[in-house]
Parts: sequence; structure tokens; C-alpha cells
Amino acid sequence: MLAPVMQRHEALQAALDEAVVRVNEYCVNTKDSVYVTGLQAAVQNDIDALELTIKAAFEDGTLAETGEELLSEAEPAIGDSIVAYETKAKAYEDMFINEVAYVRLSEALAALEKSLSDANDTVSAKYPEAAAMESIQAMQKNVADTIAAYKAEVEAQYAAGVLNDESTVNAAGAAGLAAAIRYVQSVGFDTIRRREHDLTSNALARVLAVPHV
Repeated sequence: MLAPVMQRHEALQAALDEAVVRVNEYCVNTKDSVYVTGLQAAVQNDIDALELTIKAAFEDGTLAETGEELLSEAEPAIGDSIVAYETKAKAYEDMFINEVAYVRLSEALAALEKSLSDANDTVSAKYPEAAAMESIQAMQKNVADTIAAYKAEVEAQYAAGVLNDESTVNAAGAAGLAAAIRYVQSVGFDTIRRREHDLTSNALARVLAVPHV
């Protein structure tokens, strides 16, 4: 009687071992964490306890009478625990990846915000007249609004738990913003102001060149 009962016990152990392999393959970052190893240990404890109970029943001669009842209760319960272990472990890995991606993207957005702030400070300190120009203010607002939109998108994805290693902050758009900020700082607002004045003067000249204007 002991052999067939132990075979069913060994099947449970094999199921856990297979789940551990899958968890270790999926949970690259968290497989050795206290949480994941604790989940595995809890199931292993149940399987070990079942083995001790089986052997005790065998030794006192009650296994033939109680074995089937014992296994009919233990097998589904341990089977469910194995499924829960794997599900929770994978969810924990996904949560970890989501968190890491959120920190990475938040740092990228903070860098963009600092670039904008530095540019704004430069305008205010060195080019106070340019700071009052509508075109400059519009550009500043556009950049700030775009960064805010990126932040809202990241926050929404983070809340949904869908950020991962491949998540980006609209890489092309972010790069364009950074490039625009760097360009403005390198060219200087005097140049931009002169260019704006030239464009306005040119447009006015074209209008005045039209007969009867």
C-alpha cells in the first residue's frame, strides 16, 4: 500500500519542481527574493508534511484505511498551492519590472524638466526682453505641456502595471524636445529675437509691396 501512495506524493513533488523551473526562468529578477522563495517553501512544507503523515500512517498500520481519504484531500489542496505559487511569483516579477521601468522613465522626465528649467533660467537672467516674447513663451509652454503629457502617460501605465524594460517616453519626441532646448541655449536668444524681427520685417515688406496696401 505504501508504494502507490508514495507515487502520488512524488507526483506532487514533481509538479512543484516543474513549477520552480518555470518560475526561475520567468522571474529573472526576483526568483531569489524572500517573497518568491517563501512561496515555494510554503508549498514544499505541505508536501513534506504529507510525506510524514503517510509514513506515520504506514507505521501504525492505518494507511490502508486512511490513505485514500488523506490523498483525496491533500492532492487538490497542494495542487492549488502550486498554481498559486507560480501565479503569485510571476505577478511579483511583473510588479518589480514595472517599478524599475517607472523609476527609469521618471528620471528621464526629470532630466527633461531640468533642461527646460535651466533654459528658462537662462532666458530670465540673460535675455529678460526675450522672456517677454510671445514666441519664446509659447515654446516654453509647449515644451512644458509635452513633458506633462509624457508624465501623465507614464503614470497611467505605471498604475496599470504594464511598464517593462522596453517602455520608453516617446523616445523620438523626448529627443526632439531635448534637442530643441539645447539648440535654443547654444544659438542664444539674441539670435532668435533677430531672426523673429527679420521674419516680421520681411512679411511687412511683402505686404507693403502689394498694390493699394
